Amino acid sequence: MIEALTNLFESVARRFPSVRPLFSLYYDRMCEREILAVRMQPHHRVLFIGAGAYPYSAMMYAKTGAMVTAIDRARAAVISASRYAHERLRFIEADGATFDMAHYDTIIIAKQVVEKQFIINQIKKTANRRVRILVRSGKSCPCAKGCALQSLSHRGRLVKHSWMITL
Repeated sequence: MIEALTNLFESVARRFPSVRPLFSLYYDRMCEREILAVRMQPHHRVLFIGAGAYPYSAMMYAKTGAMVTAIDRARAAVISASRYAHERLRFIEADGATFDMAHYDTIIIAKQVVEKQFIINQIKKTANRRVRILVRSGKSCPCAKGCALQSLSHRGRLVKHSWMITL
């Protein structure tokens, strides 16, 4: 349901620029907290999984000067998002469950990403051990519900609706 609502809202924001300020009401503070939590710097390489058609979060991360790669497995979303690409922000049609994450300092998984377990498995296989992982999941730790993060031996802390995980 969250995925469908997010897709609908992004689609409306993409078509009607007057709606875009509503994104800032929800995403600005969340992104600022995440940026501070991972200490995002211009030399960092950030992977954002589940970028969507209107990649507001990815655009916020790129404002730090970090190199941001935003992926989504929906071709239409990537085509739409690509209009916001620039030298610090690129978009790739890819599935997080098979994407090579070896070269990233920070990995952020969007809340609307459904099959987080497969992405977590790929992170464990391909990411470096010092990677910082943020999983947007709401107020409670997803591990408490027996979800994807339970397979990681990790230290997690809540960063206002996102869980920061270290391997």
